[in-house]
Amino acid sequence: LLEEYREEILPSRSPGRAHLWYLSQIVSLMSGPQQGLVVGVVFVMWALVLMTVVRFLPVAIYRTAVRFNPLDHGREIVAMLMVFASAGFVAQQRTGEIHAAVSTGATVALAVMGSILSIVAVFDGGGLRAVALSTLILTVVFGAFFGAIGGVLARTVTAVRTSAFSGA
Repeated sequence: LLEEYREEILPSRSPGRAHLWYLSQIVSLMSGPQQGLVVGVVFVMWALVLMTVVRFLPVAIYRTAVRFNPLDHGREIVAMLMVFASAGFVAQQRTGEIHAAVSTGATVALAVMGSILSIVAVFDGGGLRAVALSTLILTVVFGAFFGAIGGVLARTVTAVRTSAFSGA
């Protein structure tokens, strides 16, 4: 893979497109749950950067950021659910199996929320323990559900493409 990248892809494409090609080849070798774990790690890194930045803000702003109220963050929650569904969509497209979509959505949810809860718990001094487990379980259930939605959507897209190309 590295040899093909260096000899064929890199000279024929811009560096950005060549790197994207290489990344897509690496990701194509991973199973659905492994891809979910990678997406989760990316979210964790993003959350860690945000929490580190928030840590240096004045105390009042920091306390507001740590005391998360889901009703105040609808767009962020929808974006996270879309990530779960997208992970399920990709897993279904790659494997053709709905259970891969469900497990990938759940894996992404577990990695994302588990890590975010861990980071917040470190900064919050342990005040999150009472709701951490129930929040984590609920998020995994939502991840599996939205992964399944993504899988069903992928199956529908595949069926539409197949019927469009077959002329039916």
